[in-house]
Amino acid sequence: MNQPSKKGITIVAGTFGHLHKGHKALLMRAISTKKFIIVGITSDEYVKKTKNYNVRDYKSRSDSVYKFLREKNANFTIKPIENNSGDADKNKDYTDIIVSKETEGSARILNNKRLKNGLKPMHIHTVNTKIANDFFVLSSSRIDSGEIDEEGKRLNPLRVSIILSKNIQKAYRDSILRSVFKNSPISSSIEVKNSEIFPDFSDFKRTNSGKIMDFDYLILISEGILPYSRGSRNKVCVRSFIIDKYGTVGEGISSSIEMPEQFYSAFVRGSDKLNIFNLESRGYFSKMILESVKSSLQCRTKPWEFGVFDRIQSV
Repeated sequence: MNQPSKKGITIVAGTFGHLHKGHKALLMRAISTKKFIIVGITSDEYVKKTKNYNVRDYKSRSDSVYKFLREKNANFTIKPIENNSGDADKNKDYTDIIVSKETEGSARILNNKRLKNGLKPMHIHTVNTKIANDFFVLSSSRIDSGEIDEEGKRLNPLRVSIILSKNIQKAYRDSILRSVFKNSPISSSIEVKNSEIFPDFSDFKRTNSGKIMDFDYLILISEGILPYSRGSRNKVCVRSFIIDKYGTVGEGISSSIEMPEQFYSAFVRGSDKLNIFNLESRGYFSKMILESVKSSLQCRTKPWEFGVFDRIQSV
């Protein structure tokens, strides 16, 4: 460890319960500023007041951070902090602060306090949120609970329930799960409901609220009819809802196909769609439905591929 340089000081703080990929990303961003780094790690006393789960003692946590930064030849020091801001609102030498997306708001509050204290605001560096391979945020509490390891790999089987409309074959269940949750072990259940045309989601959520709490993910997959903008024609597509254990809702609609009237009529009657095709076409149409199901789920489970959450990265 060297002394602070004249360039300024970069600060980064946290509990650092387990030094996982998210923490390492924060520390690497701090190193990239090429300034002296102060790492604030919450004391054991503060942890006891603020955490409702077991956290490793201060020495173990600070030793892990120390080892990582020494291996990177960083210029740093580590100190305990007794609150969530330390002295960041009062120290004039602090020039940069490293935060995750979740704590970016706290950094802005700190800068407002600095301005009131007559100090320059710090430059805020926001680091991408890290997602485990079960699509939940990577965190020390999840590592402590045994759900994931420090690399974000799911250890316990994912609990997934799928509710299918009757025209989406039950046999698709395994293909859907392998496609969406291919990196995680899965414990699943399946329920087949009568075919509906775009069921009312609020009613679905109300009648399945208990099930949502019993699973990591509850998935509803239903064929749907969308009105076509030109005239009275209709389009068929697959509509999916994914509700996770925290109550977050994702909705997806697959690519759609304009329907001739006779297909639409069969769809509304709830007929087996495969009966309206000749034998050679049935396999192709079945495969098309499966691909549509996968398509409707992609934005929730692989958002980084679609650019809709540019701050979220897969581990």
